[in-house]
Amino acid sequence: MSLLLIFAKILTVIVILLCESRVGVLCLLAACILLSIKTLNFKKIVYILVFIIAAAISMAKFTKQESSKGRLFILQQSIEMICEKPITGWGINGFAHNYMSKQATFFMKHPKDKACQYADNLHHPLNEYIIIAVDYGIPCFCLLMIFIGLGLFTLLAKLKDDRIKQRFVIIIVCAILSFFSYPFLYPFSWIILGYSILCFIKTSIISNRIFPILRFPFALTILILHIFCAYKLIENIQLKNIKYDAENKKYGKVISAYQKIYEQQKENYVFLYAYSSILME
Repeated sequence: MSLLLIFAKILTVIVILLCESRVGVLCLLAACILLSIKTLNFKKIVYILVFIIAAAISMAKFTKQESSKGRLFILQQSIEMICEKPITGWGINGFAHNYMSKQATFFMKHPKDKACQYADNLHHPLNEYIIIAVDYGIPCFCLLMIFIGLGLFTLLAKLKDDRIKQRFVIIIVCAILSFFSYPFLYPFSWIILGYSILCFIKTSIISNRIFPILRFPFALTILILHIFCAYKLIENIQLKNIKYDAENKKYGKVISAYQKIYEQQKENYVFLYAYSSILME
């Protein structure tokens, strides 16, 4: 089992480096630093936080600058949305429903702005904290930050052995990843974060009675998610094959394939865009 774990970690590092993922490298740095320090305290956490912020700014400035400018533009527009409705927010899925209109209005007013080249069809601001502020307002955002802060202080006080420390590192990595991406759109993030938090709960009732009961539903959930992922993988391969036929101008075959999966995919805006472009062509 330990060899399998080592292999998985090495494979993860290789994939992050090959993908040139700046967020992945940042999370990897944070994890390595936290795991290498034997005893963590508030002062060390502050030093690590300063280092991570400096590393993030350096990566944004010197690597993939176009992507960084695009993210900055999204952040600016998101902050403007927050300023327009700071207390109530825009409601459930407020960002997804209103950002594109906000972006279009900006480009109508500033048609020659360089940010035009960074425009994209977005449904998430690439920041889990910002989307809370946009959708539910600043009060909800502040409550979330207080909850996270108190939670981390509580967890920091309970660090005793390496296994508990590893769970703490997972939570920190999720927190960092949430600044630059949308990990909580994926079930795996919820499961691994929930499991890590549960490992900190030390009451005898939970550890002796409830934990064994939770094992089966937890394993069943993992199995169902694997089946779901396999289904999505097959679905993506199918769409890739259709795209390949479209590139080779086999339109009759492509339209027939699209019609077969239309009922399954009619709520998928990416599929609808691809289907409409084929029909138009």
